[in-house]
Amino acid sequence: EPIRPATLRDFTVRFAPCGFDPGVWACLYGLAETCLYACGRSENVICLTVPRSRLGIGDIAMPLATSGGDSDRPLSDDWIECPGVHIRPANETGQTVRIAHPDTGAVLCEGQVGEVRLAGESVALGYWQLEDLSAATFRESLRFEEAVHPTIQDQVQSEVSATGLTAELTDVGHCKIASMEHHLAQETLAATTARGDADSRPYLRTGDLGFVWDGRLFLVGRIKDVICLKGRTLHAHDVEC
Repeated sequence: EPIRPATLRDFTVRFAPCGFDPGVWACLYGLAETCLYACGRSENVICLTVPRSRLGIGDIAMPLATSGGDSDRPLSDDWIECPGVHIRPANETGQTVRIAHPDTGAVLCEGQVGEVRLAGESVALGYWQLEDLSAATFRESLRFEEAVHPTIQDQVQSEVSATGLTAELTDVGHCKIASMEHHLAQETLAATTARGDADSRPYLRTGDLGFVWDGRLFLVGRIKDVICLKGRTLHAHDVEC
């Protein structure tokens, strides 16, 4: 089930007089194919506010604000709040979380939207007596390559020009530019280095779309639920809102 930040906020406010500690919230991600757990831990909820127009496969989500899930700022239909799921080190959980392009298997950079893929000791071997489906779902390899990305500043300017976003967006967006460019540079360097020692393990294709930012996984939808209409990517939450 999706985690709704508004629900967490309302619960926290209602039970704060009773001594409820928001640090006990545990945003978790898991699925049956991994014997339930994939990532997450108890912590104060970290939410990113992202424009819905930047949630297509391969897009850089351009998170524009970070909050602890307690913001009362109303959001327009052009925005969505994404709660983060903490990714613990693989040596603690035995699980590796990566974001890859669903069509090519290329590992994407931090902040880029793609398919969540998992590898680890608790990932199942496959579906019972469904060999073809098991091979396509559980035994996909990843490609590590040096990707070429438009600069964050170019994407911010493009977004402002295309949508007429407010000066507040531009200001906050530019505050994030240096940080995001740093992360992209680090991820590209890591991916380039890994080409010589590529992770050859089979990875599970979850079918979920998301991006990684500052050590947390932010889920944005399901591949099967995506609708492409007049050049725009629509997720289920876009239609439901």
